[in-house]
Amino acid sequence: MRVSAVIAAHNAADYLREAIESILAQTYRPFEIIVVDDGSIDHTREVCASFGTQVRYFYQPKAERDYGGSATIRCLLESSGEFIAYMNHDDRWLPTKIQKQVEALDANPEVGVVFTGIQPIDKDGRPFMAPLPNGPSGDAFHSLLKRSFYFPSSALIRRSALPRTGLPEPNAIGGDWDLWLRIARYYPVLVIEECLTEYRSFEGNFSKKKELLFAGRLEILQRQSTNLHPNCSECTTTLAESFRTMSGECLEYYHLRARDSQLARALPFLRLAYRFSRREVLRPGRLLWILKDAVFANMREKGLLKRR
Repeated sequence: MRVSAVIAAHNAADYLREAIESILAQTYRPFEIIVVDDGSIDHTREVCASFGTQVRYFYQPKAERDYGGSATIRCLLESSGEFIAYMNHDDRWLPTKIQKQVEALDANPEVGVVFTGIQPIDKDGRPFMAPLPNGPSGDAFHSLLKRSFYFPSSALIRRSALPRTGLPEPNAIGGDWDLWLRIARYYPVLVIEECLTEYRSFEGNFSKKKELLFAGRLEILQRQSTNLHPNCSECTTTLAESFRTMSGECLEYYHLRARDSQLARALPFLRLAYRFSRREVLRPGRLLWILKDAVFANMREKGLLKRR
């Protein structure tokens, strides 16, 4: 009863079978596989049923403004293993992933979660780029305040850490980042550098929805502002840097959209940039460029300037 493998699935039946088969192919096989179907309208139920008693299947209707968080939380609550292994519904594991992670947690009882290296694969399951860089091992909280760099499917979580850290927010966009921050605030993190997780990346992935992700990152950072280490100047400084960085990234997307004569798509990024850091937006030189791009985009949309 050591490892529970959990999958929050939504309309990914074509890839779900590969994900489950990679779990069953583990040299250290999880004793249970839990799939929470988050309102799918494809054949997710049938895929799970084809594995018989090897998969515990739960269905729940898709809630409004729910980006998978409630399904992930239910996965955690339905599982009973000493360790919990996340799996995205379209990713895969190499056969020795769980074995090496269990060995790492057994050898490091102070660690709250262990991750592995990541190999991106395309929609057909073929590697198409170099392995992605990992985040740090050890005390990772301050690094995580800057950005999220751990991938859910590579995580093996120690269940005993969760009563102290609490569960991720159910409506959070990018709820995995919220959970990593919660864990890293109290426990060291360990990274196995070997690429034992395959992350499927293709057009249509949730990660392509930039504006939504920026809004989610803003909510998470705002939540962390009341959850820093007490009297920690590094926490305060790092969080402020994160807000400024996110503001700058939003402004880049604003300028790209505005210069492509898409003012309606540009303005939400400008609003997000202002919410992240008013100071960055209102800098005199930058504010001039913001106004200039807005005016020119509006003139192009009205036909007063030639479109680029």
